Amino acid sequence: MLPNKKKNIALCYILPLILVVGFYAFFRVSILPYIYTKQAQHQLLIADNQTTEIYWKEPALLADKKYPAIIFLHGIQKDKQGAIAFVRSGLLNEYSKKNFFSFAVSMSGYGKSSGKSDFCGKASQNNLVQAINFARSQPHVDPNKVAVVGISCGASIANVVANSGKINALILVSGFYDFKGMYAEWSSNTRTLPSNVMNEINESIATEKNIETASAVRSSLPISSHYPPTLILVGTKDPIIDPKQSIQLHQLLDSKDIPNTLELIQDAKHPVPANVWKTKSDSFLEKTLNIKIK
Repeated sequence: MLPNKKKNIALCYILPLILVVGFYAFFRVSILPYIYTKQAQHQLLIADNQTTEIYWKEPALLADKKYPAIIFLHGIQKDKQGAIAFVRSGLLNEYSKKNFFSFAVSMSGYGKSSGKSDFCGKASQNNLVQAINFARSQPHVDPNKVAVVGISCGASIANVVANSGKINALILVSGFYDFKGMYAEWSSNTRTLPSNVMNEINESIATEKNIETASAVRSSLPISSHYPPTLILVGTKDPIIDPKQSIQLHQLLDSKDIPNTLELIQDAKHPVPANVWKTKSDSFLEKTLNIKIK
């Protein structure tokens, strides 16, 4: 009978553990994203016949205080869900608890933003500009403390918009900054992109007549004096984006005396994981915006 008793005891411990782990997984995957989405504000901004989808969440407001703002811009997504990805992951909620007005924006053709996907082109850049203008217009936002975090294609978009003078701190995660050079690597299969993304890129180039024009739209040269202090992160084993792009941007910003830090994340692929860039970005934001993050 002893073996049966041992089995029963084991079942008494294992079954509850399985139930707890299963419920926790269900809570994280299904319930928490639903709660985060319900708590966030959802808005469609319309300007110049273009619709930009944003989600946003404010901190616990004090009447006599202005707060920094942080704006997140996604990269290429298979499901094209857009900004809501930052909501469901809890990122907006996390940064509102850190006393930021936190925003997420969908680029053209993603979420409920209008238009077609243009692979970091003018329409997507305008989406970010609209989101920045909206954030800066909020009465409790300090317009001198607006940060933008761009992931992958979002980093490439943010890099171009950074010349506008409306960004006070910039975090670029796994982006490209010289479209023509990167396109040459994708075309030769030195770096690989999914075929549907390459088709989208080729359509954009054809629409814009040639690679020179397409590259000029997606590259931030020349760097203007308005370019903000910047944190650049890229994985050393990124199979999609050449890390040299980040190194070259770092060197260019150095030559212009624009404060910037390059973080080459050893063995990281594409994009740099959120837990890695968040830790480094919080320190950067504290210093750049002169704030204390809880």
